[in-house]
Amino acid sequence: MAGHYINVIFDIDGVRTTRPYSLSSSPKQRGYYEITVAEVKNGYVSDYVLNNVKLGDRLETSGPSGHFVFNAAFHKKKSLFLAGGSSITPFLSMVRDILLSGEERDVILLYGSRTLSTAIYHEELSKLSEEFPNLSYHLVLSEQDPTYSGDFGFLDENIIRQYAPDFLERTAYISGPNVMHHFCKNTLLNMGMKRKDIRDEVFGNSSDITKEEGWPSDITSDMVFTLKVGDKVIPAKASESILVALERANIRVNVCCRSGECSLCRVKLVKGKAYLANGMLLRLADQKFGYIHSCKSYPISDLEIEL
Repeated sequence: MAGHYINVIFDIDGVRTTRPYSLSSSPKQRGYYEITVAEVKNGYVSDYVLNNVKLGDRLETSGPSGHFVFNAAFHKKKSLFLAGGSSITPFLSMVRDILLSGEERDVILLYGSRTLSTAIYHEELSKLSEEFPNLSYHLVLSEQDPTYSGDFGFLDENIIRQYAPDFLERTAYISGPNVMHHFCKNTLLNMGMKRKDIRDEVFGNSSDITKEEGWPSDITSDMVFTLKVGDKVIPAKASESILVALERANIRVNVCCRSGECSLCRVKLVKGKAYLANGMLLRLADQKFGYIHSCKSYPISDLEIEL
């Protein structure tokens, strides 16, 4: 369905790891999957993909997964899409699916980007907005640019009321960086939108987990702890998730979303303390019996876990 992601598997310098990428292509496109890989500063996988993967290479992937999907049967006839940064990709899939299927659905897409040059698919979305009267697309830049005649700032209440005054008649979809995601969701709730009318996705982790609210002030990013798994003891950096530490040691863990939602990568915390990042969706049984999602758990002491 539009909004799904696939998990791509990579072997990098002997380390087998995965990354989830939202599909940009419409689900009606059966000939190929289209994904978008954003450049991340010091990105372990993004650097490899952008600098090494070439035409003709074969990559292994999972099938489409995820719950952040467009479903015309259950959602309102009008849609409000709030996208930030590279998380425009699932919305592009939704827009392509809606428009090219000829659906009579009113869509307002508000896209927040740092600069015009980092606004992915801006040209295509602008053209689609001109071609299809049921798509209203607006780009909002957070940094000033004298060459841009559109809006500046953030996707706040003023922007929402300006372009979607009938927002209470719409189903809202939110995807973007953690700060943007929480800000937009709280804004809509404070504006009177019901929680059941908001579909949201927290994709990925903070680029610097030590800056996240709640991180212990006495733990620095360069600290290294020990992680005991069975009869193995491996190093685990405070700034990297337990999942990454396991992957670096070539210890295989089932994984899909890497965002704390799917629960495939959960492990049992036997000893020690771990910081649980914002957005982790732990089930009640997980909390009761000491299970955590390794993709969003960070060592803040020596640890022992069970796979």
